[in-house]
Amino acid sequence: MIVCGGVLMLRYTDLNIPRPFKTPLVPWVPVLGILFCGYLMISLPRRHAGPARGLDGHRVVDLFHLWTQAFGTEPEVKCR
Repeated sequence: MIVCGGVLMLRYTDLNIPRPFKTPLVPWVPVLGILFCGYLMISLPRRHAGPARGLDGHRVVDLFHLWTQAFGTEPEVKCR
């Protein structure tokens, strides 16, 4: 939803920026993308709903960002 909204926003606010890839059928493709993603989110079963739905990956990225801000280096990862 955010990407489709960004395509619409950039298409109408920044008219003169170079576009190496042009989205076909603007505004229909981004609007249909937003509607379809909204339908998929609403139609999920209630057992998958909750405050932590979809946030697991963001937590990992946030922890990595906090680590690099605090220590200035990337954490050392050892594989077995």
